[in-house]
Amino acid sequence: IKGGKRLIAYELARSGDAAAWNAWRQESDIFGDHQRSRVNLSVTDLSNRRFAGYKLTNVSFYRSNLAHSNLEGVDLAYADLHECRLIEASLTRSNLRYARLSRAYLRGAVLDYADLRGADLRRASLTSASLIGCDLRGVDLSSTRGLDQIQLDDAIGDGRTRLPHHLYAPASWDIYEGERHNNEEGIEALRIIPASVEVAVIGGIVQLARQPGDAHFASTADPVALRREILADIEQLMPRWGN
Repeated sequence: IKGGKRLIAYELARSGDAAAWNAWRQESDIFGDHQRSRVNLSVTDLSNRRFAGYKLTNVSFYRSNLAHSNLEGVDLAYADLHECRLIEASLTRSNLRYARLSRAYLRGAVLDYADLRGADLRRASLTSASLIGCDLRGVDLSSTRGLDQIQLDDAIGDGRTRLPHHLYAPASWDIYEGERHNNEEGIEALRIIPASVEVAVIGGIVQLARQPGDAHFASTADPVALRREILADIEQLMPRWGN
């Protein structure tokens, strides 16, 4: 294929020939590292395409149309998908670590068992997207649109996953962020997120402090029951803390 790098990339992306694409990327990678050598496929129509076997690490799909495309199992780490149309795209088991998905349109997309750790999903649209087994640990979902509790219940998250105010972390999530740490005052503490409840052990006494935007308190009718539940969890952790 003759032409500039962008034209070659476009033709190879449309061809469905993963072997040719990967060979071209290897030859044209002046850094020897796909994470640093960006391919520009921004503002292009690549809808209804199959990308099985394509290595799309660090490719820019800025404002491109990938609606209804098959990206199952594809490596999209560090890809720029800002404002990209991924409506009803299949992204099952895809690698989206550190991908830029801000303002992306993911309505009806299938993200089952995809890895989104480190991805930027600010103001992304997730209406009706399937998130079964999707790894959202540490992802900021607080400004996403269309996300509901059923989707979260199907996904994987942890204490660092930030949620919209109207949603809460499922019971299956590990909401404890790491082991213990010491603050400047030497207080052993454990932060529970997204509940934003500070749990501090001072002189053997467990203290809870409610923080602004507390998703659990906002969605729990009986905060006393929540306090008892947290205290029970803390008691289980005490042996790990050496108390």
